[in-house]
Amino acid sequence: MFHSQKFLTQCRKIPAGAFASAGDEQSQLEALFSRFLGAAPRELSQDLLAHVLEHAKDRDEAQQKLADLVDLFWLQYDDAADPLDFSDWEVLRDGINSWAQDLDIELVQYVMERVLSHKAL
Repeated sequence: MFHSQKFLTQCRKIPAGAFASAGDEQSQLEALFSRFLGAAPRELSQDLLAHVLEHAKDRDEAQQKLADLVDLFWLQYDDAADPLDFSDWEVLRDGINSWAQDLDIELVQYVMERVLSHKAL
């Protein structure tokens, strides 16, 4: 089972308001997303969450995009479906670059290979 599937299952338990505005509900979403990103610094997970919530049209799109990021951080990204768009790759490039010293080198290489293949470098 992919980590994203587990994330989505738990994400559905979070109130809809977490996807629309800051507050206690969004704190629950932030904590869940951060936990599923594993060893990623909290600031990086916060930046990725903020980007997704700012650009997603609705809760379903936000949940799916966050789940795709979870898979990416677990080295399970679906290259065939390629669900992330160019702006996502730019945010990932900047975030991974900023936090590279604190991340596992295998993760840095995995993400940056995909950033490069999407011409977001």
